[in-house]
Amino acid sequence: MRLRALILGLALVPMATSAPAYFADFHEWEMTCEADSYSLSSVHPVLRLIENGAGSRLSKGRETLTLDHDCTARHSVLGQGKWCWANGGFFARFEDQSINFGSHQELLCPEGEDTGFLGCRC
Repeated sequence: MRLRALILGLALVPMATSAPAYFADFHEWEMTCEADSYSLSSVHPVLRLIENGAGSRLSKGRETLTLDHDCTARHSVLGQGKWCWANGGFFARFEDQSINFGSHQELLCPEGEDTGFLGCRC
């Protein structure tokens, strides 16, 4: 009887809600909204090959990606680029690599923090 009451009590405990997770290239990202940008941070360290011929190297660590209101993208490892959104998701393109948040992922800010980047269409 006690076990049944415990299980029923646990079923009634509200679950914590969290911001939607984003994923690209087998990595999970968390997003925060700023007045003039979206900021995404990798949840776990990312191992990325930076190709440069004989000078190629591996980069490992948490990464940040900032998507600005003027459709420019800044990445902690890949540098400067451009970003855009379409019905299939949103995409950041850099000189040699891109990060694709496909599968109908939407950039959604909490209430009152809509950044309104409708001009950054692909």
